[in-house]
Amino acid sequence: MKIRKIIFLFFLILFFTLSLSVNAQEKKYSVDYSFVYRPDFINYSKTEVFWSIKITHLFSDVYVKNFRVVFPVSFAVEDIKARNENEDLEMVMEKKDKNYQITINLKNPRIGKGSVNNIYLSFIQKNLFKKIGNITEGFIPTINDPNVNTYQILLKIPVDYSQKISLAKPKPDKIEIGGSYQNIYWFNPKEKTIYAVFGDEQYYQYRINYQLKNSGLSPSYFSIALIPETSNQIIYLDRLSPLPNDVYLDDDGNLIAKYLLLPMAKKTIELEGKVKITAKMNQQFVEFERKNISRQKNYLLSSSRYWKINSRPPALSKDPKSIYQFVLNYLDYDYDLIDQNIPRYGAEKILQEKKSGMCLDYTDLFVALARESGLYSRAVIGYGYSLDKRLRPLSLQGDVLHAWPEYYAYEKGIWQTIDPTWEDTSGIDYFHSLDLNHIAFVVYGKNDDRPAPAGFYREDKGQKIFIQPTDQKPKEIIKIKFGNLKLPEKIFGNQQIKGKGEIINQSNVYLYRLPVSMRSQLLDFKINPQTIEIIPPLGKTEFDYQIKLKKNVQNFFAPKTDRVQLRVVDYLSETKEIKIIPIPYFISILILVLSLAIVFCFLFIKYIIFKR
Repeated sequence: MKIRKIIFLFFLILFFTLSLSVNAQEKKYSVDYSFVYRPDFINYSKTEVFWSIKITHLFSDVYVKNFRVVFPVSFAVEDIKARNENEDLEMVMEKKDKNYQITINLKNPRIGKGSVNNIYLSFIQKNLFKKIGNITEGFIPTINDPNVNTYQILLKIPVDYSQKISLAKPKPDKIEIGGSYQNIYWFNPKEKTIYAVFGDEQYYQYRINYQLKNSGLSPSYFSIALIPETSNQIIYLDRLSPLPNDVYLDDDGNLIAKYLLLPMAKKTIELEGKVKITAKMNQQFVEFERKNISRQKNYLLSSSRYWKINSRPPALSKDPKSIYQFVLNYLDYDYDLIDQNIPRYGAEKILQEKKSGMCLDYTDLFVALARESGLYSRAVIGYGYSLDKRLRPLSLQGDVLHAWPEYYAYEKGIWQTIDPTWEDTSGIDYFHSLDLNHIAFVVYGKNDDRPAPAGFYREDKGQKIFIQPTDQKPKEIIKIKFGNLKLPEKIFGNQQIKGKGEIINQSNVYLYRLPVSMRSQLLDFKINPQTIEIIPPLGKTEFDYQIKLKKNVQNFFAPKTDRVQLRVVDYLSETKEIKIIPIPYFISILILVLSLAIVFCFLFIKYIIFKR
C-alpha cells in the first residue's frame, strides 16, 4: 500500500482575532490539544507556555510528517523547544514578512490507522499578561482547527497571588487548587480569545479641558457634560475650575455643568478626578435607574435621525442576542477609517450602503434594530482604554473616543452594556459582560447626538482628554451643607410656617438615599422629600418643610425657646433656637395691653373733665 504524506500547517495569527487556525484539505487525522499557561506575576513580561499535541491518524495511507507554527514577530516568543516522548525534534525557523515560521520535523512518525504521534512544545511568550493600574489583564489565543477532537486550556495562577480572577470570557469550566497553584480550566472553547482579569476594581485618573465661547451679543448659558456615575462606574470629582452656576443630572443621568458666559467671552474649564470601574454592580445607581425607567420608557423606543430604519432585515429575531449577532455578521471593522473625519451615517444608511464601519456604526445599527424590536436601548459615548488599537480600536473624534450600546434587561432590572465593535475586532465575548476598560462620558437615550461628550468642547486642536490607569485607590471626601435655609426665629401659637431649603453636595462623590430629618421637643415638622435619592458632586436638591407646635404642648403659658436640629444622616447637622409664643401667653399679653389702653383712656378722659 502506498502511503501518502500530509504536511500539517499550524498558524498562530494575532493581528485581528487572536485565533489559531489549522489548514487541512480534509479530515485525515484528529488532534487533541492541551495547552498550559503559567504567567509570572512578578516579571509580567514572561509567561511559560507548554503545548501537548496528540495527532491520531484516521487512515492507513495518510500520516503527518511536519508540523509548522507561524508566530507574528510582535507575539514575542522565545526559547522555543520541541520534542516527542523520546528525543528533541529538529526545528527550522525563518522570518517571512512580519512572521516567524517554525517547521518541526517529526523524524520517524508512527504510521497506520489509529497510530498516534505526540509533540511537546514549550516556549516563553511575552505580552500575554500585563499589569495595568490596579488589575492584571490576560489574553490567551485559542485554536480554530476542523480536525480538533478535544481541546483544553489550563491557566496556572499562584495561590498566594493577591488578586483573584474577577472576570473571564468565556467563564472557566473548572477551577481547583492543585499544590501551590490555582488551576483554571477551559474545555473545548469556541471563542476566538480567552480574556481574563485579576482584580475586581480598576482605577483611572483623568484630566479634561473644556473650551467654551459665547459668540453672541447677549449673556448666555453653556452646558458641558462631566464624567457621570453608572452601574459599574464610580466617579471622584476632585476639581472643577472655575465652579459652574449649576450642576444637575439630565433625563438620561448625564452629569451636566452649566456656565454663564458674557457676550463675546471665552472660558476654559478644567476637570480633574478619578474613576473606579468595578466588576460588581454599583447597586445604589442601579436602584436609581430602576426608578427612572418608567419615565424614560416614553422615549427609549422612539426612532430618530440616526436610529431610524425603514425596513427590518428579514428573518431577524427580536431578542438582543440575535440583533447583536446580526450586527457582528453584517459589519466588518474598517481600520482605514480611523483618524478620518467622516460623517455619521445612521442605521438606515448603514443597512442600505455599508458593510463596514466603525464603533458608532455598530452602535447605531444595534440601537435602531433593538428599538424597532421593542427593546429599550441607548448609546454610550466614552473612552475605551486600549493598549492594542488593533484588538480594541478607538475611532471617534474628540481625542479618539469609543461608542457602545446598551439594552435594558428586564429580567435583571439593569442596563446591559455590550460592545459588538470590540468583539468583532478582538474575538472576546462582549455580549454577556464588559470589561474594566470602558469609561462612560455621556449616555444617549432621549437624544441621539447630545449632550456632546468630553473632548468635543474645543477651540483649538490640542489634546483635551488625559486618562491613565493607576493602582492608587481613590479617596472619598464627604462634605455637604444647607443652602437658602431660613428657619423662623419665632412661632406664634399654632401658627403653621412653610419654607424651603437646599442640600448642596460639596463631596467628590455621588451621595445616595439621604434621609432628611428635623428634631425638636415642642415642634412638629413635615419634610418633603424625606429621603434625597441622589445628589451628584457640586449638585444640589431642594426640599420643603412645614413647622407647627405639637398638639400636646400647646397649652403652656410662658414663652419657651426650643432647640431645633436639622440632620442629613450623619453627614450634616445644624441647630437653631426658635422662640415659641403660646396662645395663652399671647392672649394674656393682648388682655394686658387692652387693659392698659382702657385705663389710659379712662385716666385721659377723667383728666380732661377735671381740667374743665
